Amino acid sequence: MMKRLLFLLMLSVPALCAPGQIRMTSYSLDAEKLQNSPFKSSAYFLQSFENAGDTPDPLLEQMIDRYWRQQVDDPQISWLVRSWCCPVETESEAAVLISGSYVYSYGTDAHETVYRESVSAGSPTIPYFTSEKTNYADLMVILNFSYTDGSPAVSDTLHLRKESVLKPGKSYFKVDQLVKQLEDETRSAIGGYRFFVDRKTALLNLPSVKIKDKALREDYKSLKSLLQEGEYMEAGKLARKLYQAEQIPELSVALGMCYELVGNFPKAQEYYAAKPDFHIKVRMKKNMEMLEAAQRLGYHPEFIEFQ
Repeated sequence: MMKRLLFLLMLSVPALCAPGQIRMTSYSLDAEKLQNSPFKSSAYFLQSFENAGDTPDPLLEQMIDRYWRQQVDDPQISWLVRSWCCPVETESEAAVLISGSYVYSYGTDAHETVYRESVSAGSPTIPYFTSEKTNYADLMVILNFSYTDGSPAVSDTLHLRKESVLKPGKSYFKVDQLVKQLEDETRSAIGGYRFFVDRKTALLNLPSVKIKDKALREDYKSLKSLLQEGEYMEAGKLARKLYQAEQIPELSVALGMCYELVGNFPKAQEYYAAKPDFHIKVRMKKNMEMLEAAQRLGYHPEFIEFQ
C-alpha cells in the first residue's frame, strides 16, 4: 500500500525533469490569429493614436508606446518572443498605415424606477421604488488600417468591459477593483495584439554521450546544468566548444538543441541532421512552418549565433 501511495504521489508532481531532460518554452503558430490579423505586412507606421473621450487611460497609452511605437533590438532575445510586425520611422517605408483612438470610462451607474400600484379599481395608486446600481470600467479602442499596396482599408475594434451589479447574495466589486481587472485585460490584448505565437512548457531530451576526455565530460555536465537553468547563450557557446573538440553525432544534436532553444531553426536543422529522431523531426517541422509564416508576412528575423 505504501509503495502504491508513493507511486501516486510521484505521478501527481507536475513537470518533473529526468536527469537528461530540459524544461523549455515551446512555441507554436496561431494560424487563425495570423490569418485574421489586419497586419498584412511586417512594416507599419502608427500615424496617430488619441483619446476621443473625456478620461485619459495612462496604462493604454503606455502600452501603445511600448508595444506599437518601439521595436526590441536586443540581439540576445529570440525572434520568437518579438512581434513580427515592426514599426518603421517614416510613412514612406511602411506597408501598413495605422491610426487609432480610444474612449475610456469608469464609475457607477445608479438609477431608480418608480412603479405605481393600485389596490382596487378607483383607489389611489401606491408608489414604490426599485433601484439598480452598477460599477463598471470600460475601454473601447478603434484601429484603422490602410495599405500602401491599394488593398481595401479595414477597421478593427477592441472593446473591453468589466462590470458588477449590486444584487442580494452576489459579490459586488468596487470600481477600483474593476479598473484593475480591466488593466490586466488591456495588457494582454494590447501586448499580444501583434503576436501570432502561442507558448507552452515542454521537455527536451538531451542525448547521452560517451566522452573519453575527462575535462570534456565535465563540460557536458555543465552544459546540462546551463540548459536546465535557462542559460541558453552560455550553453550554446559551450556546446559549440564541445562539438569542435569531438565531432560526434550526439554532440551535434546537443548543439542543434541549443540553436532550437534560441530560435535559430536553420542552424538547428543543420546540426540535428547528424542524428534526428521522430520527436526532433516533428518539432522542427512545426518550427520551420512558423519561420515560413513570418517570412511570408515580410518579417526576416536575425538569428542568434554562438560565438
